[in-house]
Amino acid sequence: MVRVRLLSSPLLGLRHQGAASSLLLFGLLFLLALPACLNEPSERIDNDRRVGHAELAGVLRVDVDEGLATVRELTAAGVTLWAQAPEIAGVIEAWAGLTAPWRLTLENALPDAELTATVDGSALAATSIPGARPTQRIWEFAARPDGPVRFAVTAPDAADPAPYRIVYVSDLHHGEGPTVEIFSRINQDAAPVNGEPAVRFVLCGGDLTHRGTQGELDPFLADLATLNIPFYTAAGNHDVGWDTADLWAATMGRANFHFAFRGVHFTVLDTAGSTVDPTAFSWLRTWLDAGRDAIHVFVAHVPPLDPVGERNAGFSSRTTAHRLLAALASAGVDLTLYGHIHSHYAFSNAGIPAHISGGGISEGERGDGIGVHYLTIDLDPSGTIAPLVTVVPVE
Repeated sequence: MVRVRLLSSPLLGLRHQGAASSLLLFGLLFLLALPACLNEPSERIDNDRRVGHAELAGVLRVDVDEGLATVRELTAAGVTLWAQAPEIAGVIEAWAGLTAPWRLTLENALPDAELTATVDGSALAATSIPGARPTQRIWEFAARPDGPVRFAVTAPDAADPAPYRIVYVSDLHHGEGPTVEIFSRINQDAAPVNGEPAVRFVLCGGDLTHRGTQGELDPFLADLATLNIPFYTAAGNHDVGWDTADLWAATMGRANFHFAFRGVHFTVLDTAGSTVDPTAFSWLRTWLDAGRDAIHVFVAHVPPLDPVGERNAGFSSRTTAHRLLAALASAGVDLTLYGHIHSHYAFSNAGIPAHISGGGISEGERGDGIGVHYLTIDLDPSGTIAPLVTVVPVE
């Protein structure tokens, strides 16, 4: 028998080490790239088109104008919506499977929201039922309607031209930051003064949780229920970057949306993938045209450009960033609000006042001296006074 002996060689060992190192490097790069692979803006565009439209066969169908509310639940007893704007409207078509009485439940609503409903132009009576919390509004209808119900949820102060206040917060990362404490402090600021709301609603720049899973969203929503005013949010990379876009659409609604309230326009654009989808760009131009002659507030998670250049926490393409900022500037947008970076920066982009406020997480930028915070924003619909932004620390 001939014995064959394999001789070891330093060069052979080096080749093996090099191969192992290459595999290790490849694995690390794959893991780093995985969120980007799962963070697909076009998927969220498809979801945006579906949000606000749902049907339960033989029972009822719901279509919300502009998709400004996601349909949380359809049953034989009615419909539950989650609002993404202070005022929404739509159509409910009822069939034989709908029982009477039936209810329209609106979550994330203004506490003083009012409902009007009509069938073929004639008023349809509804009884207001107390909700479990200020942001839950419930209306009960005694009978199944004879035709499609056109409904509108509006605010009693919708036509008031006076200035009003909102709050902006971002990067709560529920479970890693003092979310409940932030909501408690906002409730203090929002407490009515002489019977009038001191703060109308909260805008959020996204990153509600770390991975955007059902197991993380449920506890967040439980704590959000303690907030006494509605909460309209952008999607962050941590919300939709882990194959959770469908869950986001079903739970929170659209990733791109626009609404107007008391003469001020608000546009929320999906930049969670550090870019803007071409379809979102086309929607954006329509929304910018709608708000061209009004005060216009723009919200996105990832800023087009990072004000601290060497960190590069902005868009992946400078060309896309330039295109977006050029569009905002040409439309006369008055204020841009971003998140993603866990600190506060006040700066100017394309001549537009800008604020990054990722202050919802405890572990913010070290040494910045800012800490956990949110912003209050005073808005004058007449445009006489520019939007006034104030940083509110949360101790």
